Amino acid sequence: MSKPDKYSILIIDDEKSNIIELTDILEADYEVLAVRDSCAALQSAERKLPDVILLDVIMPEMDGYEVIEALKKSEITRDIPVIFITGLDSIDAEEKGFLLGAADYISKPFHSAIVKMRIKNQVNILERQRQYSIVEHSSQLAMYINANADVEYVNPAVVSVTGYSQHDLISEGLGLFIDEDVLTELKEIYIPKALSGEPVQIEISITREDRDQRILMIYIAQTSSNSLGITANDLTEIRTLESQLHTAIKEAELNRDLAERNSRAKSEFLSRMSHEMLTPMNAIMGMTQIAKMTNADERVMSCLETIDETSRQLVIMIHNVLDVSSGSGAFHISELKFTINDMLVYIYGRLKPDMLKKHQKLIFGISPEIPKILMGDEKRITQVILHLLNNASKFSPENSELFLNAFIHDEIDDLITLRFEVVDNGIGISDEHQVGLFDLFEQVDGSDTRKYGGIGIGLPLSKSIASMMGGNIWVRSELGKGSTFSFTCVTKKVMNL
Repeated sequence: MSKPDKYSILIIDDEKSNIIELTDILEADYEVLAVRDSCAALQSAERKLPDVILLDVIMPEMDGYEVIEALKKSEITRDIPVIFITGLDSIDAEEKGFLLGAADYISKPFHSAIVKMRIKNQVNILERQRQYSIVEHSSQLAMYINANADVEYVNPAVVSVTGYSQHDLISEGLGLFIDEDVLTELKEIYIPKALSGEPVQIEISITREDRDQRILMIYIAQTSSNSLGITANDLTEIRTLESQLHTAIKEAELNRDLAERNSRAKSEFLSRMSHEMLTPMNAIMGMTQIAKMTNADERVMSCLETIDETSRQLVIMIHNVLDVSSGSGAFHISELKFTINDMLVYIYGRLKPDMLKKHQKLIFGISPEIPKILMGDEKRITQVILHLLNNASKFSPENSELFLNAFIHDEIDDLITLRFEVVDNGIGISDEHQVGLFDLFEQVDGSDTRKYGGIGIGLPLSKSIASMMGGNIWVRSELGKGSTFSFTCVTKKVMNL
């Protein structure tokens, strides 16, 4: 139970007049309790737990000496200070009271100032005892020193951190665990500063009895004209963690720089390799077109068609590699007029040969609310749609239907966010494999590379393009039940058509 704002005084006296007089003197500063029955005094004290007891010496049934003996025998009340009230003028009586544990005496008749002063003295002692108890049980290091830096008191936390006994710390002083140079600095700079009333904070290193080093943040404050209080926090673990963190950050920065250099080197290699591959590929495609103009037989013409088709696929892949190796900052998003219908006609023309081979059908679902002419990057939008449709065709069975839907996702002023959906009824993607699907070089299953082809750069590139066009890309899919890939991109209305 918490104590009230005022300290409490229990008066044990059989004389009602004494209780009234003492109450009048004390009630302005203390919570005053009273009991007139000496036999019930112990029970009352245990129940009310006063801070100070005023006990009359002469009472019927049990006198004050018997009451104080009972109070001191009880573990509950033995530490409560007892001040005897007496009209006896006897040295023997006072000596007997002190021997039984009395803290002080108040003589009758009462003098208001003397009564207040003697009780105030006991209250001050109580406050110091409570402060001492807090310091003794605190995990924070605490000690008292004088102006000469002699140690007068250390709490158990100091003993624990330094490894030295309380006796050694007080007798040997600060030099037992503080280096001579630091101790000199304390004596010549920081102690005089603290004695002038200025708070002092300083971080020092100490040496334990086992020679282990500890780092302390100490605070020095003046407690009297010739005395200083020192509190300290052990920062060793914090400083160790800070050092480890600093080292880890430096290592991470070095690793990051190395990774960036490696990434740049790889990108430059891929870019050079792709450019070098484009030259012979263009030559192959050109010569194939020339060969197709000859009167070759059906078998040769079929081979030429295969060469032409695979060459175009390889060129598309090389361009994708170039885009990825260059990074998203290396290609730009254009803002030119284009028509949705013309773009879709081009897309269908590109896909038609492959879809005819698998007897697949492409069904368009284009919202009539989309303006006929827009401002945006038709090339990049086409690139994303073609990739998604190529995947849909590749991973869907023969005689299946594919869907390309387009509608307005959002519209603010002259900005129109388009949303495209590519829907298939192919093999689908499990929840597990959807994680990381848009990461570079990731594929649903490594075996898909051998079965369906591809190197895992189309979706990451599509994500990058969608992001650069102010949109996003995502997938909804269930294994064995097909997939829906959606992406958004921001375009502008064309004014004054």
